[in-house]
Amino acid sequence: MPLVIGDRARMYQLGHELRRRGVWVAPVDYPAVPEDRICFRACVTANHTRADLDEALNIIADTLAPALLQNR
Repeated sequence: MPLVIGDRARMYQLGHELRRRGVWVAPVDYPAVPEDRICFRACVTANHTRADLDEALNIIADTLAPALLQNR
């Protein structure tokens, strides 16, 4: 599931914050994707519980939403 950030510096900054809060997402940088589509990819597995997913979604929302809305 891609989470498009669109800016390399912001992607790495947000990635560090997500990891600090316990969520690991894979950065996908140019040239794997166009520079305006730089993103994170999140992988969900059968080992994740509903509680794991709820917590991860809350952390992602708390971290990414304000940062992405800031530069609209």
